[in-house]
Amino acid sequence: DLWEQINKDMATIGIVGEKGTKGVLYLGMTLRKSPRAPSLELAAPSGTGKSFVVLAVVRFFPEEDVSCATRITTHYLDYLPEDSLVGKIFIVIERGGTEEAGYSLRMLTDDTSAGIVIGYLKKDPDTGDMVAAQRTVKGPLCHIRTTTKLEGQPEDESRVFTAFLDDSEKQRRGVHENIK
Repeated sequence: DLWEQINKDMATIGIVGEKGTKGVLYLGMTLRKSPRAPSLELAAPSGTGKSFVVLAVVRFFPEEDVSCATRITTHYLDYLPEDSLVGKIFIVIERGGTEEAGYSLRMLTDDTSAGIVIGYLKKDPDTGDMVAAQRTVKGPLCHIRTTTKLEGQPEDESRVFTAFLDDSEKQRRGVHENIK
């Protein structure tokens, strides 16, 4: 059974419990190359291991398909090469690190969008006149972020699937026993 083997492998690298959550993450990352790649948010209180789980699961995927950041600025995504994110796993460790670039992320993950399409003016080198130009950064990509906020952002409700880590005492005991 492939899924049972993957679960055993995940336990070997230190993910205790969280069978459903790590399954959602693994499936989402696997779907990164599909036309409707998912955006996922892993939510739980501070100190429950959200980042650890995400960064452990992503180890099962090729490094060249993964990009990880702690924060992205307003125009960071807008100036990436056109196909640099297509079919990739793009992780931003905390939701707060995406706040400035939320609109661009939504355009990259929305299946009705062509990605980020920027219209701007530039100077024609031959005539010196200002001319209209366009730049595109294509999606889709599998965007993953973590958060301590248990409520979603209204603009993302139809675009982001939220999974919750197990914050039970039993789960904490299991993690602590694994660390020993």
